[in-house]
Amino acid sequence: DEIRVVCLHPGPMRTESPITCDLITVDLEIAPSYEALSYEWGSSSSKKHTIRLNERLFSVRENLWRALYNLRDAREPRSLWIDALCINQDDIHERNCQVSRMGDIYSQAARVVAWIGEDDSEARKGCAFLSELTACKWVALSSLCTRSYWFRLWIIQEVLLASDLLI
Repeated sequence: DEIRVVCLHPGPMRTESPITCDLITVDLEIAPSYEALSYEWGSSSSKKHTIRLNERLFSVRENLWRALYNLRDAREPRSLWIDALCINQDDIHERNCQVSRMGDIYSQAARVVAWIGEDDSEARKGCAFLSELTACKWVALSSLCTRSYWFRLWIIQEVLLASDLLI
């Protein structure tokens, strides 16, 4: 029933200071509060960065490094479950056991943090748009998106191949 959790140490915001973390082993049933990171690993050929993990240098892919860089707090440590760090990816038995527990890991997290990439002006506009949607508007949007039309296989080619689409 044990999992590893990353303790992401504080670091100055928006500086190139090294990212330092410690792995701690906890019992999932009585684990301290942690957040689970949902992110895209990215290509294995992507740029690699080095972090300090348990006092050792450890290589991570670009997207994970960016997530850690942006998620670390200036003053407080942050507890995160991150599959690439919390699961020994070279141990197939461990990996299979931990992957089978991911439902529990994510459902028992205090929060799931979805890292969708770096902040930019378009992303901020998108977030502002989403924050303007009230519950009533979400219900209306859901109603529109769950119409039977969208469940037809043929719409993939009809919609995606259209040079101009009017709904």
